[in-house]
Amino acid sequence: MLSWIWGVGNGVYISLLSLIFPISMIMPFILGIKGNEWAWEKRTWTDVHEFRRFQKRWAIAGFVIIGLLLFVFITTEIFT
Repeated sequence: MLSWIWGVGNGVYISLLSLIFPISMIMPFILGIKGNEWAWEKRTWTDVHEFRRFQKRWAIAGFVIIGLLLFVFITTEIFT
């Protein structure tokens, strides 16, 4: 959900291509398929559990941010 931010945080700089419009349509799918593999290779992790814990935090952050954006959008539409 936070593809380019996630990519920078994990050292997967190819995720910055998601900022370019035509590519941004397919980049989330590519990152969904290959992203964790690339993130595993780009950083040094102590073990698999640390890696999965870190990726789970990113997923939670993505859901929270999307939820907050939806909340702001809905409340803005209701009160205007």
